[in-house]
Amino acid sequence: MLTAPQLIDHLQILLTRKTFSFAHYITISSPYVAPDKASLWDLAVSQAAEDHEAALAVGRLIMSLGGVPQPGIFDELVADTNYLSISYMMKELLRRRLNEVAETEKSLPLCDGYPAARECVLKIWEIEKLQIEQIKQAVAAAMPPPEIVPEPSAKDPANNAAE
Repeated sequence: MLTAPQLIDHLQILLTRKTFSFAHYITISSPYVAPDKASLWDLAVSQAAEDHEAALAVGRLIMSLGGVPQPGIFDELVADTNYLSISYMMKELLRRRLNEVAETEKSLPLCDGYPAARECVLKIWEIEKLQIEQIKQAVAAAMPPPEIVPEPSAKDPANNAAE
């Protein structure tokens, strides 16, 4: 079992991830949103708000354990994603969410002996799993697979009608 200071150190990482979430970044990066992709934008905004609420919950948890919430720094690599399409950004958000849910799952055993911490991290993990499904559904709905039209066959009599 971790000591409270050790758990706080681990929670600071989760706090940073939620404070500076990629969903939040999407909302400030000026992505191109075509009218038919507005639902993807709405989902990014909604998930950014959920991440903000999670950050607040983790911050309160850290304080309840005697720590001071200290989110780290913004991931500078995401700055390369300004002005891209919302479709691209949501695919990137999905990739990142898949990594996040795995990291959060690894955090659960670290909360053993701290029921409030386990409850908080478990709730975040469950929300992340739901967010993944929301993104998958929204992306599938907003970007249906392309229609594949077969090339005309030379043996098809309809193609030889002009001859």
